[in-house]
Amino acid sequence: MRQYLAEVLPPASDLRVADSCGGWLGLSPAVAVFDVTLPEGADLDTLATGLGTWSRQASLPGFVDEAGKPVGLAATVLDGKDCLRHLRPDAEAILFGPLPGLYFQSRDQTVLVVLPDGHPGLGILFTQGR
Repeated sequence: MRQYLAEVLPPASDLRVADSCGGWLGLSPAVAVFDVTLPEGADLDTLATGLGTWSRQASLPGFVDEAGKPVGLAATVLDGKDCLRHLRPDAEAILFGPLPGLYFQSRDQTVLVVLPDGHPGLGILFTQGR
């Protein structure tokens, strides 16, 4: 997970995985909560990565339910919700409430990264068995 995050975040980001949970042998969904300090002047809205895209969103449900989005991203979040509940006492607010911030989605819809506004340094990764 750390290596994947390093590939989708700007170079020189300071990254530390704080906690994670996942399924047996890494074959099922996983969630990681991480601390990140982005380099001065980093602009994820325009960061180009061959692995997926970043965009500014108002909430996790709004992002996942966006018109025309394949069901893979919704499944990634749905499958990881129990892990998130184990890791974060505010999981319900993250899953169902407003959570403006920067969101990354992988091209294959199996990875979602959230960098919420108002929570400096917090990052959340949902993945399908990476």
